[in-house]
Amino acid sequence: MQKFILQQLTQLDRLVSDYQLYQPLPFPQWQKPDFAQAMFNIQDDKQAELYLTNQQQKMSYFAFNYAQPLLQYLQNSDTGLSDPKVQIWMATLQDLGRFERGEPNNQVVLLNDLVTQKLADISNSQCPQSEYFDATHSSGSWFAKRREQIEQQVGLHCSSADKKALVARYTYLAERFNQEVAGRYPFAEIHQAGNQDLNSKALQAFLKDYHEKSENLLADLDKQNQKDGSIPASWREFIEQMNVVDDFFAQTWQAKNKQWQVHMQVTFDAQGDLLKASEGSNQIIEWVLQSGRTQALFLMAITLSFGHRQSHAIGFALGDWLSLFAHWLTRYSF
Repeated sequence: MQKFILQQLTQLDRLVSDYQLYQPLPFPQWQKPDFAQAMFNIQDDKQAELYLTNQQQKMSYFAFNYAQPLLQYLQNSDTGLSDPKVQIWMATLQDLGRFERGEPNNQVVLLNDLVTQKLADISNSQCPQSEYFDATHSSGSWFAKRREQIEQQVGLHCSSADKKALVARYTYLAERFNQEVAGRYPFAEIHQAGNQDLNSKALQAFLKDYHEKSENLLADLDKQNQKDGSIPASWREFIEQMNVVDDFFAQTWQAKNKQWQVHMQVTFDAQGDLLKASEGSNQIIEWVLQSGRTQALFLMAITLSFGHRQSHAIGFALGDWLSLFAHWLTRYSF
């Protein structure tokens, strides 16, 4: 049950992202008269009030109607409460309670004040110093997290031109990943495979662009972080993971056939404990592992006679079926 609840909270986190709750524009128009307009396209107080009320109501709906029943089960069973997915929603519910009770300096009000007051008071001409923001986001809720992200984005924008260019490189790749790749298998949970898979053409286009624009990006992020500690760990983790993905697909892409081909070395052990314990396994003549037009043949007689493992290479292309066949004796006692 705990695993199911954590999966549901993961889906709920994705809804917060999909609905872009309290998220600035993907590409803020920093030349606008103030940063409230630049980041949220908010023109006046009335529009700001409508926007923030709408965001708070949606977050409240997710928290009270979806998260709260799940968290109550975990609290009653005293399990899984330390998981980060649980912690952020527990903190969000607590902050919403403080907001509804009108407690001063609650995270919902602090986030609203950031958008309507602080961001509305600054622009490129008077980029804030680090002390402009209070930097207290201790609650760990979605409201505190969004406030921290907004303040961090403003701080990064107001830094040097080189740093802004670095942030722009990362932001471009992250936004393109979120819009075109994220949530589509194989960049999704395994149980979503077959529902909305990422097609080969779209993946190739994304990886080609990523490969060109991510050159030395991880090293540059690390270098900047060593200077001022301003680069979020999640940024570096994302680029590290994407570099691994990029290297893997670059090595397996066949330009001539315009497809990925993964070369696997498959080892078959007929002397393994599991196979030995299987009744009738000694009456199998051969095993055949097939992928697309390639196959690997494992003869039981060779393994049983000489007592060694057989290893064969096989090619696997994305979209191919992997099939395993067992050929039995014509007459067998099992």
